[in-house]
Amino acid sequence: MWRAVVSGIKAGHVETMRQGFVLKPQLHAFVGGRLLGYIQLRPVRRGEDARTGIVEMSGFAAAAGADEVVVAWETQDIAVACELPARHESAGLNIVRATADESTLYPFAYREQQIGLTDAGLASIAPQWTSTGAAQPATNLEPAISALLEFSFRPYENGSHDLFQQSAALLESQGHRIRLTA
Repeated sequence: MWRAVVSGIKAGHVETMRQGFVLKPQLHAFVGGRLLGYIQLRPVRRGEDARTGIVEMSGFAAAAGADEVVVAWETQDIAVACELPARHESAGLNIVRATADESTLYPFAYREQQIGLTDAGLASIAPQWTSTGAAQPATNLEPAISALLEFSFRPYENGSHDLFQQSAALLESQGHRIRLTA
């Protein structure tokens, strides 16, 4: 299952780059090894709004009672959006697999190769992967990503059995893209 998740995220990133963009930050929520769905960051402005939007996504996992999450983001995109220095100089797709007790980072660095222009005149890019995504401790993450992971495992207590659907509907109304699989 893990390899399929990583392959799907990488394929989504490659396709998005061909269209002239990078993958938006996203969170996939799991319970008992079963994917419940995923959430993708809403349109944000640079700075505080970007940081807030990223952390908001934790409500999706928390409301679901997720026991595992997978979070993916592009290094340079998060740095620009959150007005932070990049974790490293090259472009990179980062994937974190986390439970409440443990987080592992799988960084996939790449060089960008322009392969043409989109119909809208944007650069169409193909990544040339320069790293294999070797597992490493998920330390020194961007602050918004760290907060997203922390709050993903804080349970909601409002007594509603429809909490997950209500939270998903609220987050979607705020502009986050959500796909439920369960």
